[in-house]
Parts: sequence; C-alpha cells; structure tokens
Amino acid sequence: MDDTVPSDVYSSLRDPEQAFAFRAAAGPDGGVAWHGDTFKVVFAVHDFHLALDYRTIVGSGNPQTLVWRSNTGPRRPLLDSLEKISRLTYFDMVNQSQVLRECDEETALRECLEAIGPATGQVPPA
Repeated sequence: MDDTVPSDVYSSLRDPEQAFAFRAAAGPDGGVAWHGDTFKVVFAVHDFHLALDYRTIVGSGNPQTLVWRSNTGPRRPLLDSLEKISRLTYFDMVNQSQVLRECDEETALRECLEAIGPATGQVPPA
C-alpha cells in the first residue's frame, strides 16, 4: 500500500486541493506532499485482518506498507470499529503510531520473506 504515512496534518486530508490550499494559507514553509487518509487502511488491517501481517517502510522515500499472509498469532484490536477508524485524524495516527509498525525496507522484506517461508520466499543472495 502506498502513501500510508502522511508527512503532516495537511498531507493527511482526503481532498488534495483542500490540503494544498490549507498548507498555502499556513505559510510559505509548506511542502507539496499529499498522502490522503490511506493510513486508516493500516489500522483496519491491524484490527480486522488478523491473518495478515505488515510493516510500514519509512526512511527510503514515500512511506509504503508491505502486507503478507501470516500466522504470527493474534493481535489485540486497538479500535475494533470501522466507524472509529474512519474518524481517525492525523494526530490520532501520530498518538497511535505503533500500529503502523514502522521499519526500514530491508527489515520489512526480511520479516516478510521469513514469514512466508522458504518455498515461496527465497531470494537469491545479493
């Protein structure tokens, strides 16, 4: 999944035109990034798709979340309500950022490949 960690409160707005307008009104130090509210999908995976595991890749460009089938064991849902997830704000995401399971790309790929097993997860040595 792409664009799973907005860079600021403006970047997290659903409407890109609104995000750019609010950022411009806030001052000249704004950026041009827009990610929307895709971060809410990560919360839904966390709470409702317990047969999936995931890691959010940060630090190497645009944040993305890698998702794979896994039997790592149960997770405790955080919100346990799609309605509550739909109302999450940027600041809620920041306060509950552990749900994103952020890591670097190498760690995310290694954990994914270890979880899916050697039959389908073999990667030739670099």
